[in-house]
Amino acid sequence: MIISKENFARIMAKNSGKTICSCEEYLDLVLDTFIQLLHKGHIIRFHGFFKAEVSTIKQRNTWNFKTKERGVLPERKNIRIRISKTFRDKFNS
Repeated sequence: MIISKENFARIMAKNSGKTICSCEEYLDLVLDTFIQLLHKGHIIRFHGFFKAEVSTIKQRNTWNFKTKERGVLPERKNIRIRISKTFRDKFNS
């Protein structure tokens, strides 16, 4: 089952006793702050849950098998999220 952001906010509201609207606002604020901090180059670590950081993928040469042409993938940013062992253990137990 896939949970959308709206359904996630509904579940938050049900678990917390807050309104759905306020939970959606909090969720938007968390996600916006998360993106803003990563964009500034910060590493986000929630101890016992995950670590998120931005890495740079270097430019590289590619080969298109369909067209038989060479190309170049430009340098780009990548978000890497590592789930902690503690979180995996809680999930699997």
